[in-house]
Amino acid sequence: MEERALDYRRLQVYPQDQEAIFQINATYSRLFNSCFANSSICEFVSVPFLKMFSNPYSQDYTDDLNGDRISLGDLWTNLLSEGMQHPFRIRVCINPLSLRLETGNQRINIFTSKGIHWVPCDLEIAATPIGNKGNGVHYVSIDRGTLTGDHPLKLGLYKPSSILRRSFEIS
Repeated sequence: MEERALDYRRLQVYPQDQEAIFQINATYSRLFNSCFANSSICEFVSVPFLKMFSNPYSQDYTDDLNGDRISLGDLWTNLLSEGMQHPFRIRVCINPLSLRLETGNQRINIFTSKGIHWVPCDLEIAATPIGNKGNGVHYVSIDRGTLTGDHPLKLGLYKPSSILRRSFEIS
């Protein structure tokens, strides 16, 4: 497993108005409607925030459900025509306390290059840092101050804003 330190700076994690994101750009509606239709715990999260704990060694292709390789260009074309079916997933591990972008490591590079600043995301609290080694073996150590409140962490899926603070001010 590869542990990294976060490159912290003042960063807004969530938009002020989740609904306003759809009104900014029609592309968002086409891309993201399926994610929100399929999940009540999905919300927009900042791409630069997700990029901080994404796989630094992600490939320039992804695998489809059949295991066939798809270039990022073809993936973008598919996303525009079919929409994004599943949100990005942040994984928070209880011990060691850590963050990682579990799913979306190739998509994050596409959205960064296209200038898209907000993407649908959910959050999983898990007992181990890595769910699928095929998505990389990266994770970032965090302290309890990264999380909202002092409530006990229970395994499961959540809205990111119910677990992670709204913004970070870190050196």
